[in-house]
Amino acid sequence: MKRCTKLYPFQVKYLENARTILKRVPVEEETYLDIKPAREAFGTAYLAVVEAINAILIKNGVTRKQLSKSVNGYRTALRKYLEGDDTQVVKDTIKVAEKFIEKLGRYTLCSLRFASTH
Repeated sequence: MKRCTKLYPFQVKYLENARTILKRVPVEEETYLDIKPAREAFGTAYLAVVEAINAILIKNGVTRKQLSKSVNGYRTALRKYLEGDDTQVVKDTIKVAEKFIEKLGRYTLCSLRFASTH
C-alpha cells in the first residue's frame, strides 16, 4: 500500500514566495543581475525543502526537539525513516540532484564574480 504525504500549506507558501521573489529580479544571459534577492529566493526554497523533510520525519515519530541541526543528522534520519520507502521518490530526488549539480558545473569562478557584483 502506497502512503501519500502532502506538504503543509506553509511549505507550499515558502515555494510560492521564492518564485515571487525571483520574478522581480532582472535577468541577463541567464544571470541574475541583483544577487541579494536571488540568494533570498534560494534560501527560501531551501527552507521549504527542510520543512518538508521535518514534516515527514515528524509524521514518522520524530519530535520537533529531535529534529537535526546538521546535514549529516538529516541524512541519518532520512535513512532510518525512509530507506527504501518509495522507489519513485528516491529516483526523482536523484534526478533533481543531478540536474542541480549539472547546472552548478556550468558556472565558472568569473561568472560567479560577475553575478555577485551587480
